[in-house]
Amino acid sequence: MFLFGLDIGGTKIELRAYDADMTECLRMRIPTPKDSFDNFIDAVVNIINKADVTLKCKGRVGIGIPGSESQRDKTIFAPNVPAIDGRVIRDLIESRIERPIYIDNDANCFALSESKNDELSSSDHVLGLILGTGFGAGLAIKESCYHGANNMALELGHTPLNISAFEVLSKDKEAPLLQCECGAVGCLDRYLSGTGFEDLYEYYYKERFSAPEIIEAYHNNQHNAVTFVDRFANLLSCSIAPFINAFDPDVVVFGGGLSNFDAIYPLLNERIDSFTLSRDKTPYLVKARYGDSSGVRGAALLAKPL
Repeated sequence: MFLFGLDIGGTKIELRAYDADMTECLRMRIPTPKDSFDNFIDAVVNIINKADVTLKCKGRVGIGIPGSESQRDKTIFAPNVPAIDGRVIRDLIESRIERPIYIDNDANCFALSESKNDELSSSDHVLGLILGTGFGAGLAIKESCYHGANNMALELGHTPLNISAFEVLSKDKEAPLLQCECGAVGCLDRYLSGTGFEDLYEYYYKERFSAPEIIEAYHNNQHNAVTFVDRFANLLSCSIAPFINAFDPDVVVFGGGLSNFDAIYPLLNERIDSFTLSRDKTPYLVKARYGDSSGVRGAALLAKPL
């Protein structure tokens, strides 16, 4: 038996296959069709069929999406993937690959994967935050994803900036009001993501650099980068503090491209107490154990028989 995990992103679709012991056996990646629904379905079906042929079996399929599937009519909410936003994907994929699929939010998959980690075996409440193309979140409670009444729990990326975050952004300059893909203004998705990291730097310093370039400048002790990272650490800390107050996790695990900025974790851990309510034990903020593969690993775990 093989478990196939698919991670659907705004730019790529990644498939990884695992055996029963969750040892990775296969990895494939293709571009995400952005505008054509038919091309998207074809791409997903083709990559699954290719994995079947390569491993000489029909794998069990779990899919992580940057959004949610309606329990009522199976439509997908995924503003960052226009090809499938508002459409039904389950029925077409299942009919063409001739087996059931398991769909969940990509951040839930990430949290699920990190909760099934021997190093976190004493942590029953794992809050996963993804700092990627957008800002996503998932909550695993005793190694099970929390979904809410409408499969839309933990859509924290579409939470508006709080007053503390607005004050951080307003220091020395009027705060930027950025429009989200969902149509609203001020969503955390536009500020706490890797894209937001780059956009905010450009707003304050009138120069466009990639996140890795800004991070390199920070490590080289360049003034603008050091000042900006200090502001961003404050912004991230005060933005996630209400979620720590609300969900009271044992640990907060970060994934996504920006989570690879190792130097930010000491900054977050030394500040988070000042933004959260007093508690017996403040959750530790850590980098994902399984790195960039954690979301796709969690998607595969969706398909694992109970």
